[in-house]
Amino acid sequence: MVKWLDQRRAEDPDIDAFDALDEWFRKHAPAVEQVGEAALVLNRARRFEDLVALLQVALIHGRTAQWMYDVLALTLKKLGRPQDEIDRVLLSRADITGADPENLLMSAAYLVRFGDPQLALRLYRQVAEVAPGRPEPYVLAFQHALRQDNEEVLRWAIPRVLSEVWVRDYARWHRKAEDAASDLMRRWRQRGEHERIADFQRVLREARQRDLTVRLSWVGGGDLDLEVDEPPGTRCSPGQPRTASGGVLVHDGFGPQADNCHDDYVCARAFSGYYLLRIVYQSGNIVGKRARLKIVRYADSDHEICRELTVPLSGDVTVVRISLHRGRRTVAADPATLQTSVPEADRRRVAPESLPRVGGPALHQVGAVPVAAGTAAVAGAGAVGYMPIVSVLSEGVSSSALAIVSGDRRFVRVSVSPIFSTITDVFHFTFQGPGAGQTTGGSVGGNR
Repeated sequence: MVKWLDQRRAEDPDIDAFDALDEWFRKHAPAVEQVGEAALVLNRARRFEDLVALLQVALIHGRTAQWMYDVLALTLKKLGRPQDEIDRVLLSRADITGADPENLLMSAAYLVRFGDPQLALRLYRQVAEVAPGRPEPYVLAFQHALRQDNEEVLRWAIPRVLSEVWVRDYARWHRKAEDAASDLMRRWRQRGEHERIADFQRVLREARQRDLTVRLSWVGGGDLDLEVDEPPGTRCSPGQPRTASGGVLVHDGFGPQADNCHDDYVCARAFSGYYLLRIVYQSGNIVGKRARLKIVRYADSDHEICRELTVPLSGDVTVVRISLHRGRRTVAADPATLQTSVPEADRRRVAPESLPRVGGPALHQVGAVPVAAGTAAVAGAGAVGYMPIVSVLSEGVSSSALAIVSGDRRFVRVSVSPIFSTITDVFHFTFQGPGAGQTTGGSVGGNR
């Protein structure tokens, strides 16, 4: 490909690299791997203008790969091209990689690196809409807005940082957000914007509220684990430190250091219902075979309730049941947006019963239609081999549409197809009871 470009230039010194490479692509339709080899040759020869032409032609002809956008943006930056041209490439990167949180956050990081934090802030807001339960977009937006002294973004980000709780270092970011909020209100007070201060203070009060916090503490060199069964059927535990119901195990301690002998569970916005606090004995000596629970409901609100009790440890698992009637959560988060993996060093501590149940919001994880949030777990959940799958079968006339954006963001191809479907009968099959192994029912009509 590079030899073809050099040959065409020898024949016609005035030919543009874009036109020569476009001619090559039309004749030979090279694969992405060939484009990568040519890009490597041009980069080593420091022929950056030709490299830009190569990547642009490849994208126009549909030979797209994620690395092309990254290399193109870097090369344009090196050549001193206009910022809006670089931004268009990075936004195209976000399009091709999909609108999932990880890719959008990566594209925003590229935008910050290439000198357009304002556009990055727009992507952070987009991530917050796609995955509102993730703290990263709020924290990153807050961090960049603080550097730029952007009051409007700070006004949006500070309450959201304070309302989120995650596993590590959230307290440090909460302190930064509180300091930034005080500084912001001081400026408004100097400018006489008292109404804005009152509105902001109201939002901050709501952001600081915590529907349920639980601290398990003990004395001794042993290790206890706190696991919380939440109303929709999810379980927050050391193996599942964040749940779709909003629960977060922010600290998992162990003995013998006294300041580390505690487990902390926080649910900023919780479902109403009954919670089971499971105190699981892991190892070592617990002084007096007793633990202490501190339960705070509706913290930082007008209805705050604090209760402390001493719990005798009986056997390997001790259960305490509590109720919550003023929970503010009505919709579960999508488990796909939660980072719930267990570190390799901690996997040996995760018992099978501490894994998430397949029921309620956890149905997202098996690709099924989620049960309405707030409902109780389906009977039988937790049994070996039990996996309820709910599917929706539609009848009547419907249509589907698919839109594909070209790599250079110039064209959109739309295809629309109608679907006519009906259900004429249903098969019934069971492997239990008198009719085990028998199939009843007629045929099922599909798409027509």
